[in-house]
Amino acid sequence: MDEKKVLVSPSIPFYRQLKQRFSGIEFSRLEKDKIEEEGRDLIIVESAKGLEEPAVISDWDEVGPTSIKSSDLPVTLKMLVKLGAVDSAVLVRLPSEYSRKRALEETSAIISDLLSG
Repeated sequence: MDEKKVLVSPSIPFYRQLKQRFSGIEFSRLEKDKIEEEGRDLIIVESAKGLEEPAVISDWDEVGPTSIKSSDLPVTLKMLVKLGAVDSAVLVRLPSEYSRKRALEETSAIISDLLSG
């Protein structure tokens, strides 16, 4: 199994700080049309409007067109997992209204939990 790789949406302003906090983990900027080329085990971080707290999506059987807001990324990830293009994908969605500091701290804690589990 490949090492986990973290893909960070261009909408996330603290990409460099995440890379510094997790120096042993590979980070890249998210390019939605090249996800399947990024590795087999992915953690993807994006922001989303309308969330009150971070959402972590990893159960792709539960994802449908009505269970998501503001992005087609969850549906794309569901298809990539189901087709075997990636072995695992976890989507971390952050409230776009969060302050940069709060978003960085909560994202760091979520990524730490995902990497240790």
